[in-house]
Amino acid sequence: MKNILRVLLAVAAVIAVASVSWASYYDEGHSGDSEADPFIIDSLQDMTDFRDRVNDGTEEEGKYYRLALDLNLEQFGDWRPIGSSYEFKGHFDGNGHTIKVKFERVMFWNYGTALFGTIKTESGYAVKNLTVSGSIRDRREAAGIAMSLYNASIENCTFTGSVESYGYHDTFEHYSAYTGGIVVNLFSGTIRNCKVKSATIRAQPYYVSRATGLPGGIAAHMAGGIIEDCTVDEESIISGVSQMDDEVWETQGGHVSAGGIVALLDRADGQMNRGSVKNNKCYAQVEARSGAVTSVNAGGIVGEIGQSNISIEDNMYNGDISVSDEEQSHLGGIIGKITGSNVPTISNNRYSGAPFGIGYDVGGNSTDNPGCIKMDSGNNPDEDSPTTPNTPSTPETPTNEDTPTTPNTPSTPETPTNEDTPATPNTPSTPNTPTNEDTPATPNTPSTPETPTNEDNPATPGGNTPVKGGGGGGGCDSGFGLLGLLLVLTSLRKR
Repeated sequence: MKNILRVLLAVAAVIAVASVSWASYYDEGHSGDSEADPFIIDSLQDMTDFRDRVNDGTEEEGKYYRLALDLNLEQFGDWRPIGSSYEFKGHFDGNGHTIKVKFERVMFWNYGTALFGTIKTESGYAVKNLTVSGSIRDRREAAGIAMSLYNASIENCTFTGSVESYGYHDTFEHYSAYTGGIVVNLFSGTIRNCKVKSATIRAQPYYVSRATGLPGGIAAHMAGGIIEDCTVDEESIISGVSQMDDEVWETQGGHVSAGGIVALLDRADGQMNRGSVKNNKCYAQVEARSGAVTSVNAGGIVGEIGQSNISIEDNMYNGDISVSDEEQSHLGGIIGKITGSNVPTISNNRYSGAPFGIGYDVGGNSTDNPGCIKMDSGNNPDEDSPTTPNTPSTPETPTNEDTPTTPNTPSTPETPTNEDTPATPNTPSTPNTPTNEDTPATPNTPSTPETPTNEDNPATPGGNTPVKGGGGGGGCDSGFGLLGLLLVLTSLRKR
């Protein structure tokens, strides 16, 4: 009899545990309407629910979210970015926590691979106070934090690890490769006070001559907006290598532009949006290599400038920069090559590690523009430089986390047509605003993405992950009924 009672008590205990209803983040009593009352992401299940609600269009715009713990997303190899089918239009505060990742895009999708996809938050911060650590790899486009940023800001974020795109190729197609330590595309908005540490940012376009490689320490492509007060450290490598089957192709390659902060500044949709690359520091190794190619460019701050109104001011490069020894190779301590006829404002930038500040200007000359100042051995080191002793200090620009700058309307880059001008890459895709329930789409994007399939959306993991479901749970749905069962069992045991 005692054994039977023990079994019944054990069953009752299991039922009691099962009857507890774990609410998802949107059912926990927070409105998410303000930074003071955000939705709390405190489990892996919450994170995947958040991703899925954004991607299926059920999440409201303008909501606030706060991460309450470190997360490990390494089990989601084929991660679908938050904001791929529909844009993310909220505010995510990482709250100083770290998300570990190991993403590798197996299938080819236009939205690329990053933690976030397209961010179109109207104003304020979109992502802040977050560290992403690990490896991110895609057949075409990859970034540490987000694929594309419009309007709002990414602030105080850090990436450490590796980001790689390797230019998928088959019999009929060639693909370029774009990588950024923080984002692939900055169309408008602000990237402020972000860091890339101990990272490898590599773009390997396939060997076809029109393929383009754009590795950038912070961004691959910038059409507008602001990048300010960001740092890429001395343990990082920014590398663009035209390749075939992981080996340098010796006879035919692609256009490669590598930049310590941004790979390419260029207009989009025929518009030259204003913006700035200001008060950033790069200590990383920057390299661009290939065989016989259209152009190979490396710049300590910017790899290449097409048609752009984005100013380059108060930046500093102090690292090791190199290009392959080819006739079409260009190297500059600040800018690798200027191809457009509209030269933006260039002022008070300092560099070392290169013979000239600009490797190639519109006149075909290597030059030290007055806005590019070469540092010599007599200069005092910058306090932020961990290894290089003779770097002059660069003034710090005060930041304001609460009021980020909102730049101009997004646009899509165009490809230069002059034979001497290297081909501007096909702009990485941005998802479109949905037009029906099955096939969402986004307006004003550089290209029309393929419609994601259900196969690409990873299933919610099981195992030891705390699972939160919505609404009331099954089993005993009344505390009184459960208590009564326990009392009956206890009285039986006494008999």
